[in-house]
Amino acid sequence: MKIILCRHGETAWSREGKHTSFTDLPLTSEGGTQAKKISLQLKEISFEIAYSSPKKRALQTASLALNGKEVLIEPLATEWNYGDYEGLTTKEIREKNPLWNLFFDGAPRGESPQEIGERADVLIQKWIQERKTLLLFGHAHFFRVLAMRWIGLPVSDARRFLLSVASISILGFEREQKVIEQWNQR
Repeated sequence: MKIILCRHGETAWSREGKHTSFTDLPLTSEGGTQAKKISLQLKEISFEIAYSSPKKRALQTASLALNGKEVLIEPLATEWNYGDYEGLTTKEIREKNPLWNLFFDGAPRGESPQEIGERADVLIQKWIQERKTLLLFGHAHFFRVLAMRWIGLPVSDARRFLLSVASISILGFEREQKVIEQWNQR
């Protein structure tokens, strides 16, 4: 069993460094090109089932990367809800709250670190019971949290794991121990 994480391609807001959760943006033309390049990497990776966040950017990436193969929607795989910080850059947020750190503070009227960690834990338990190698198309901050929860670390440690657009990461096992096999490959 493995979980293969594919972060979506570029959107206008990801290019500008804006926090994007519930705003349903499409890929830019560059994001479409990036998604097609993922398909080349995926030819070397086998999986049994593909899931995607319900957001356009993830679904478009999945469609382009998998050449239209079936992808199941996983509502729990959406991005961290940024609440009042939706559409703002970290610089803009820190003008209001100089010490803000998403992985410690969450977002006002959005999700807390505890809530996003619990959501990741639910998915991990579901997929461990399925015992299949799966592919998931989704979002940077959620994937960072998912990886930390996979290896038993707190949500706050996700701040140390950068994740680029159109990257592939793999969560797996070494013997019975959960590990990060690959991170942020482009």
